[in-house]
Amino acid sequence: MNKEYKCGTCGVVTVNKQHLCQPQEQADGSHCGSVPTQSVSMCDSIDQNASYTCSGCGRASVDPELLCQPKQRDK
Repeated sequence: MNKEYKCGTCGVVTVNKQHLCQPQEQADGSHCGSVPTQSVSMCDSIDQNASYTCSGCGRASVDPELLCQPKQRDK
């Protein structure tokens, strides 16, 4: 299984830590649904890469398989 990473600044999740400005390894993979993120601003560089959000909690991700209810973001 791939390691998952979360940005320490804005909470975006991905399996590719190079997409993040402050990557933090996720130990349990329970990032999606744990903390609502609609009010959190994404880092500018990540906002350009995060193509998906969870329609349940609003968590953004580069990788749709990391979200429990992925949907394509409007850009």
